[in-house]
Amino acid sequence: MLLVLTAWLFGGIPPLPPILPGASPTASAPPVATQPSSTAVESEFIEFVATADAYVFAGRPELKYGTAPELRVDADPETLTYLEFTVSGIARPVLGARLRIHALGRQIQGFQVRTVHGAWSESQLTYGAQPAQGDLAGRSGLISGEAWVEVALTSAIAGDGRYSFVLFTTSTTAVAFASREAGASTAPRLVIEVAKLPAV
Repeated sequence: MLLVLTAWLFGGIPPLPPILPGASPTASAPPVATQPSSTAVESEFIEFVATADAYVFAGRPELKYGTAPELRVDADPETLTYLEFTVSGIARPVLGARLRIHALGRQIQGFQVRTVHGAWSESQLTYGAQPAQGDLAGRSGLISGEAWVEVALTSAIAGDGRYSFVLFTTSTTAVAFASREAGASTAPRLVIEVAKLPAV
């Protein structure tokens, strides 16, 4: 070390840096420049109105509510809403999907959405005869009042087909939604985001 210091003082040779305990003696690689992210895929949205909707009520398990102008969810007595959509014409990759439903009142906890396995009929659905529920697909936040509520559906839509969902809540404060029988302007909707075709 004395020889190195002497050479630096009189010969212009820079001193070697000391090696710290546990450090590698090899020089570290220069930092890699951050590459710009790839261009986002352009997309567009296709909307489908519900082809069937109904709610079921544990308090009257034999009754049918498929023609009611409202849909409802409640935890006590349990009240569930079923929605079905027929999706067609999806010829491009699906980038995402969301449910849009028009709430008719306020509720703090909101609701959750599960997929549904098996067929059901709007005119025949009852609490006592329900299809099996599947995986959790999404959840809403606070419902602030009468307005559209959107729920992102995680990996629930793959392309063309019939898709059914059930809405439920853990809140004992009931909330109602407009059904398709209330009119096309407030009927439940499924909005699907697909990759946009490149310009020709």
